Amino acid sequence: MNGSWSLSRTGDAKLGGGFSTSKAGATRAELAVMKEWSSMRFEAIIDVPADTKLNIGKVGPWPPDNPKYLGGEDQIVLPRIYPENVWVKQIKDKQTGKLYSYGDFRIAFPNLCK
Repeated sequence: MNGSWSLSRTGDAKLGGGFSTSKAGATRAELAVMKEWSSMRFEAIIDVPADTKLNIGKVGPWPPDNPKYLGGEDQIVLPRIYPENVWVKQIKDKQTGKLYSYGDFRIAFPNLCK
């Protein structure tokens, strides 16, 4: 990877999870994320350093046999363990509009951090 990337990780799963996209504000349909899997409440902006190896592909439709969500957005798999306290630059609560620094988010939602 040349240069650093700002990626978006949407959902209510732990910040340190592996899946992200290059599009901020991607929709449930673009990410093929079923409501049962995630509320998509939070969106984290993650700055990935230059020369970090990433696996990049496209989100496939879900469910595959009779798609409700078409997918199609970038799907980027982050390293299995990354320093979220360094890489995560900001988290937006899409329910309230509040923006959090990593430190403030960790205090407010410790169960969503490593």
